[in-house]
Amino acid sequence: KGIEAALSWKALDGLHLNLAYNHQDSEIVEYRVLNPSIEEGLEGKTLVYQPKSQLHASIHWKNPLVNVFVSFNQKGAQWMNEVNTESIESYHYLDLHLWRTLGRGFLLSFKGHNMLVRQYVDSRNMIGPGRIMMFELGYSF
Repeated sequence: KGIEAALSWKALDGLHLNLAYNHQDSEIVEYRVLNPSIEEGLEGKTLVYQPKSQLHASIHWKNPLVNVFVSFNQKGAQWMNEVNTESIESYHYLDLHLWRTLGRGFLLSFKGHNMLVRQYVDSRNMIGPGRIMMFELGYSF
């Protein structure tokens, strides 16, 4: 069971604000133990890799100088084993995308992931890569 809410607001021409949140409670209601000598019952436990809460907030601003997209993402703590004894801490990161068209068909772009260089373990139990920055110069025919 859970709840999800999303808001999107066009504050001005070219300026969009977004906010999304979800909260969920997952519980194993029934579990059949096949081998009691090596297995525990899981009734009442939470599903693995299912955070209780997630939050996303973003600003998208198109303007004549440089277009901007900033997003903040947060994921709550989650269990990494079925018996709920090991967990992954909650984490958050901030992404940034700046771009501008140059002349006919040219595009100059910067994308940054995890701009605050937050160290975290993600839902696949992998260590986050740290800050990633990409620069792009493109041309469309």
